[in-house]
Amino acid sequence: MSSLVQLEPLVNSTTKAFISVLTERYVGETGGLRVCDFGKWLQFYAFDVIGELTFSKRLGFLDKGEDVDGIIELLETSLDYASIVGQIPILDYLFKKNPVRLWASRRGLLNTSAPIVTFALNRLEERRDELESMATDRKSGESNASDSSQGADFLIRYWKAHLKDPDFMTQERVLAVTVANIDELRIGYENGTLQPDGALFSWMEVKDLPFLDAVIKEGLRIHPAVGLPLERIVPPQGQQICGKFIPGGTTVGCSAWTLHRSSVFGEKPEEFRPRRWLDASADQLKAMDKAFFSFGAGARTCIGKNISLLEMYKLVPALLTTFNFDLADKEQPWTLRNSWFVKQSDFNVYIRKR
Repeated sequence: MSSLVQLEPLVNSTTKAFISVLTERYVGETGGLRVCDFGKWLQFYAFDVIGELTFSKRLGFLDKGEDVDGIIELLETSLDYASIVGQIPILDYLFKKNPVRLWASRRGLLNTSAPIVTFALNRLEERRDELESMATDRKSGESNASDSSQGADFLIRYWKAHLKDPDFMTQERVLAVTVANIDELRIGYENGTLQPDGALFSWMEVKDLPFLDAVIKEGLRIHPAVGLPLERIVPPQGQQICGKFIPGGTTVGCSAWTLHRSSVFGEKPEEFRPRRWLDASADQLKAMDKAFFSFGAGARTCIGKNISLLEMYKLVPALLTTFNFDLADKEQPWTLRNSWFVKQSDFNVYIRKR
């Protein structure tokens, strides 16, 4: 987490843009009486933050107020596909891995590049002079501000790795990992740093707020991002799991939605009750943390976990010190759809300036 704190300056401009857009579109002269599809705007914000972290440039969702180049639509289509072929893998060989499709793609007869890849290529081209300058400075033994790790975005960091070991970190791999980071970091939904007076909340200011910590943990517990089981393959020698022997090669998995409603989390685990994290004994809190599965566990924990937490811990106080929020229809619950990630819709709110 300490290395990610260096990236805080990269999200500040996006945070300011987010606050400004919400104010202009949904507060303004109407006093906050326009209905805001808040879930949609949080997603726009998340994508633009990832653009800042990866390329030091927003993707344009907040500025345009729309799904830029159909990136979100394409992502959701891909998740629909993955949620099905993940359970029936053979289907992948009939569709995306179909030899005819792959043959056509290799020969340029079929365009299989996602819009985000085009954005990445354009961003690499825009910064070619900067990146080539880094290579020249490295050969001459000189250094410059862009070569510093402090505040450097992911593109700069990966390019430095390319300069250090070009045989391993090829230019093609630089492109691949920057695009892959955008996909992985998408789980990191909310970020924010702007107070009403323009001051910025830092990670150091918010990381030890007990009730904020409890609310975020409870939110992740009651609504984990991934709705399908996180699967693993039992090693060849087999494994004892919950007192039962499972043969090697068996696919096992657990859904966070099921695990998080276990009695280990105390009374009424199906209810949203942040105080359970504050009232628990030391032993119970340890057991709850051990059963917490929102980001997976072990060696395969989500690589976007720390960025997600950094964003959420900063956004919640930033928004709540800037705006008052009211549900547009308190009797109408939001709609949930499980397509690998569980996405909510109909999260409609009124926004008023504090």
